[in-house]
Amino acid sequence: MEAKAKTGRPEFWNNVQMQVKISDKTDEFFTDIKLRFKTADDIAFFYKHLPTVMEEAGTANPGMNPTDMLPAGANFKAGKKSFTRLPANTEAKSEMEGQDMEMMKMFLSNAKFTTIYNMPGRVKKVTIPGAEITGNTVKVVASLIDLMDGKAKLEGDIKYK
Repeated sequence: MEAKAKTGRPEFWNNVQMQVKISDKTDEFFTDIKLRFKTADDIAFFYKHLPTVMEEAGTANPGMNPTDMLPAGANFKAGKKSFTRLPANTEAKSEMEGQDMEMMKMFLSNAKFTTIYNMPGRVKKVTIPGAEITGNTVKVVASLIDLMDGKAKLEGDIKYK
């Protein structure tokens, strides 16, 4: 893909796995994105360039593009035995307005945005609101509508052994 090459790091995209599932039977729309990263800067790179890569792949349909629902400007920093999610860029919210946004809110009223952090050691402490800790894993669930409106609080620290 040309878009991957345009990002300046085409090999990076070999570390990204994305799957979209839609089921009428279970009434679910599910997007699963996995990113194997080496530094926190890789996450910022992913968020910055994913919309371009998705658009070229022909998956950027209005109202159904998973990148429209990702937190804008997600930034992270890694320290020794810690990982921090910094506050999101509140200026960059969903581009949908008016009736389109109201329709999307009705369609996604019960939708959740789940982030799972797999840490290299046992998690000792987390300051992300509502986070669940299980051994090396931290799970954070937020309302997708709150996320799109910039109201979800996903920032905080994860400290591990």
